[in-house]
Amino acid sequence: MKISLNGSGAHGRITERLPMPPLPTREEVAAMDLELERERVFWTENAEELTKLYPEKFVAVYEGNVVAVDDDLFDVIRLTGEQGLRPRQVWVQYLTPHPVAIDL
Repeated sequence: MKISLNGSGAHGRITERLPMPPLPTREEVAAMDLELERERVFWTENAEELTKLYPEKFVAVYEGNVVAVDDDLFDVIRLTGEQGLRPRQVWVQYLTPHPVAIDL
């Protein structure tokens, strides 16, 4: 989207709209649902063991294997990137034996 500033500070007006990306197909949605279910099952089956190994850590998993562990989420993302993995390719959880409230 182009925004032209009219000299009145940070306010501007939209002069052009970009096209909306295409909606996913039913097949793509079904594939996403399967991936989400695989992730849910993985964490359900492995959370207890991984929490014992990596308490109070962010843990990234790719294809069922732990690929990065750190106290800091951004470092986990950086570490996975150094392995050639994109954030959408890995599953990341903060593992703790204690309930945690996170304000977003």
